[in-house]
Amino acid sequence: MSPFPYSQPDNAELQVASSIPMLTFSMVSDSGKHRWLSEPESHQNELDKFHEPHDGLHPQLSRVQLEHHRLLTRNRLIWRRFKSILKALILLFLSAGYLIFCFMANRHAIPLRSLGPYSITPDHFETAKSAITTLNIALVTLALYPISDILLELKSEEFFNALVEKRRGGVPLSTINVISSPEFGIIDSIHAVIVGRCSRLFIAATVGSLIAFVTSVLAPTALSIQSVLADGDIVALPVGAVANNSVYNNTFVSGLVTEFYAESNANFAASILWAEMNLGVQYNFSAAVSLEADVSAFVVPQPLNLPMTSTARWLTDVIGLRPSCTWASTNITQPIIVPNASDYLSLAGVYLEDLDLDMTLDSIDVGLLSITNIVVKDPTAFLFNHTTLMPPTDGSTVFLASQCIGGCPIYSSSNYAWLNLTEIPTFTVQLPPSMTFGQPQLWQIACLVCKPNAVIETREVRAEGGAMLSVQPLNEGKQLTSQGNLFPRDTTTMLSIALSGMANGGPASYNATMGLGSQPQAKFLFGSKQVNSWPGVLAQDGSGSTFVNASFLPVANLSAGFGQMLQSASKAYLSGYLGAAYVPARLSALEVVFMSSLPLVLISTVTFLLLHILLGLLRRQKKGEEFTLPNIARIIYGSNIPEEMSLLAQELDDGTGKSVEQDVIEQIGDRTIVLQQHDDGSDVLRFT
Repeated sequence: MSPFPYSQPDNAELQVASSIPMLTFSMVSDSGKHRWLSEPESHQNELDKFHEPHDGLHPQLSRVQLEHHRLLTRNRLIWRRFKSILKALILLFLSAGYLIFCFMANRHAIPLRSLGPYSITPDHFETAKSAITTLNIALVTLALYPISDILLELKSEEFFNALVEKRRGGVPLSTINVISSPEFGIIDSIHAVIVGRCSRLFIAATVGSLIAFVTSVLAPTALSIQSVLADGDIVALPVGAVANNSVYNNTFVSGLVTEFYAESNANFAASILWAEMNLGVQYNFSAAVSLEADVSAFVVPQPLNLPMTSTARWLTDVIGLRPSCTWASTNITQPIIVPNASDYLSLAGVYLEDLDLDMTLDSIDVGLLSITNIVVKDPTAFLFNHTTLMPPTDGSTVFLASQCIGGCPIYSSSNYAWLNLTEIPTFTVQLPPSMTFGQPQLWQIACLVCKPNAVIETREVRAEGGAMLSVQPLNEGKQLTSQGNLFPRDTTTMLSIALSGMANGGPASYNATMGLGSQPQAKFLFGSKQVNSWPGVLAQDGSGSTFVNASFLPVANLSAGFGQMLQSASKAYLSGYLGAAYVPARLSALEVVFMSSLPLVLISTVTFLLLHILLGLLRRQKKGEEFTLPNIARIIYGSNIPEEMSLLAQELDDGTGKSVEQDVIEQIGDRTIVLQQHDDGSDVLRFT
């Protein structure tokens, strides 16, 4: 005996009636004829037959069947509970694991070195990216399986849910006919929600479908891979060095100081300065502009044998510059009168007050072939520390500007520059006829003293592949271990020598600079705009002499320019000329790492969380019946729908075997179907 309350007789079989694909139960009689299940006159007879007593074995078989049914019911219940728990765990663990990994990839670089047995390198980037995208899609699809599964279940139950929830008003045939079929897509579902022809569970399922669709689109794209530069192992990198006694050496010639070795490279330093200042040609690596408040520029030892396109970082001692320039006051209060028999190499000694410097004047300091002259004092011969009487070791550079204010000849074929020394401290020197080859001359002299105020610190330096070195700031309270590649006294002494050859920087012709030194020197002191406007030394076609008023740049501009010149000129010494040292470094190489988009990860997190909540709510509220043949048979028992549709189908059947299903639906129109309840509590489906 079947447990289903409205079961078919044992000799019932499924048949297809007319041309409509309609499954019906029919009684097989001796004559081979059949009757419709909806025919009441025969149905009662069949029920009577069905309830006829059986033989004596019926009680025993009935107990076996009941026990078997009980076991099946228990196993089915256990499986359903297990399946529900498994689906919840699939959604929880897969979504949580995927999102946690995405957040980790956003915060830290997670390298991808292999996919199974295959090693991943930047050369395989596109292939690896496609594989990762495919895995993301598969993982997200699997994580969304519990949602899609329960949404399908709710869709299959909507036929009954809609009828039960709208028992009073009913549901139009156009909706109830397809609402639980696979053809009823998302657009149809949205329309049903808008017009109110579905249950509340179906509305929740439709919203869940939209959220799941958004998740399936955005979540896989939240995680990807990219090629980045990653640090390699620690290696020893050779960099330029200034070793002890490589510049300042007082062990030669009976204790006399000599810097000849460093001084011999001054002209090369001046050439680098001219090339970078006037031609815009970069020599080797350059230090980026300092962003630190207490350091205006850095001088960085050059990395040796490192391609300029490389990316690396290393520790090294660097020179922090805080350059300052000032016009010096001297101890000279009266004109210096040079006697006839004076030594032309030492005209007079001058003390530069408040700067702790002594300076020796010589005949080179005055331009005997012109009325103006500017020179850089040689720190190895004519400049001394006032306290120690030794050459300066603080990086001081002295620019001496002089002009004739009396007794100098003026030629109509030449143009002259007149130095504007207003508000600049000066002193005067009278030269004897033996020096001027004529009458005595009176010269006005001013001294510009520039100091780097250098500080040697150990910093991390980075090369980013663009021939530019950036010095990293120190973390607060952290001091790096000195690498010892810059010996302090020799390094600052080198800064004094670095600009001593400025007169030899660039072309030998001084015509454009009006006899005021080389192009780098003139542009440093007067600015490019002013220098480029000068007419040159030679007058045009006997038009007579032209005097150009040459004004020095403000002290602030001179200080900044002095720091930039030291950065360029120092490359001649810090590129291995004075020595090399090995420092710890990490060379960067391309590596494939995971990367994630934080906005997409956050959106995916929200959508997965909503789906978790929705899954729990739908599991609690889901109590409907599935769209199955037994359930359909139960509610059409005693209904007028099969009879009406069967008769209408027979009327429309033309005998060709062509389906008339659509014609039947059109004939019925959009009539409302209502689920009514009998007195015994059973449900029946009827047309209104």
